[in-house]
Amino acid sequence: MRKFLAILLLTALLPLHAQELEWSVDANALINNREGGDEATPDQTFLFTRLTPQIGVSLDSAQHRIMAGATWYQPFDGDWKRGKVEPLLHYDWNMTRGDNRLALKVGMFERDPHAGGERLPYYLWSDSLQYRRHVVKGIDLQYWHRHGLFAATLDWRQMQTRHHREAFDITFHHVWQPAPQGPFFTNTYIRYNHLAKRKEAPDGEGVNDNIIVNPMLGVTLPAGPWNKVHDSRRGKPLATFMFQLQAGLLLACDRARFEDKWHTPAGFVARAEARWKWFELEENFYAGQRQMPLYNLFGSALYLGDQHYHNKTYSRTDLTWHIVTNDIVALDAQLIFHASSSCTAFWQQVSVRFNLDNHKLKTRRAGSVASAPLDIISPY
Repeated sequence: MRKFLAILLLTALLPLHAQELEWSVDANALINNREGGDEATPDQTFLFTRLTPQIGVSLDSAQHRIMAGATWYQPFDGDWKRGKVEPLLHYDWNMTRGDNRLALKVGMFERDPHAGGERLPYYLWSDSLQYRRHVVKGIDLQYWHRHGLFAATLDWRQMQTRHHREAFDITFHHVWQPAPQGPFFTNTYIRYNHLAKRKEAPDGEGVNDNIIVNPMLGVTLPAGPWNKVHDSRRGKPLATFMFQLQAGLLLACDRARFEDKWHTPAGFVARAEARWKWFELEENFYAGQRQMPLYNLFGSALYLGDQHYHNKTYSRTDLTWHIVTNDIVALDAQLIFHASSSCTAFWQQVSVRFNLDNHKLKTRRAGSVASAPLDIISPY
């Protein structure tokens, strides 16, 4: 923290025209009522709020940025002690050259569920972790070009101590669109998950690995940029009906080294999205061998995906009504249906997100035609 304050002080001494004060406020609230399920996914209700204020300084037209803040996660479960405050401290570097953009983050920063244009698939990042693990501690690199995206994230979740096991994951995401405005694209995720031993670990506590490779082919109708359908940062509802389908293989290699044995579950995975005005339908489907074969041993310490993928077949259907949607406020109501080889479940969910920063405020004050009005509300 002392080093960060020293950097801020030195920055303040630079010419005023070369720097700009940066700030942002991100607030979230969610109610999720879960019915059905099994022992792994029991009936329960989640209710939480999260507040994330940040402040910092940018240089050279926001090419360099230093930010500090905190994120406060508070579940409403009758125990205020379960609230959690985590510090944020990161350096951002951005460079744009024509259709190419390179963005780098280093430090402790928010996990944006829309970074890269789409949410991580549920077999890589579950709903529960999206609620509770909001901070990445590591490095995030994104390279956008006219044909797609390459992104890489290192999240160092836990250091090795006498009481804690070392844990980290590395995720690669690559999108290739042969024709930038065409219908077809490829979408590939690769993740390496590592869970090591504690210091002076007891006998039988070994090092464990989880590797996931997920290549997919996709089509967007009508043709256009691959992320147009599901990018909720667009600031307004879709004026025309759009549909996207992507399907491929979900391959995994899992090992508990004390077993000296590799598990290699494989299956077929598909994701379909349809959007029109304020309504969205999303279907996620899996069929194949049981993923996460070592879940009973290591749980979410090793696996970050949804436990429903521990079944041979699984279908998740999300019906979403975007009640309010603009570049600052998003209010959504959802009905979510789960059907697997072991259970069926039904979730009802309402979420709201308020996100404001100095750039959005400046745009609105200037009365920019490109900015989305604050009154984009569903008429139904």
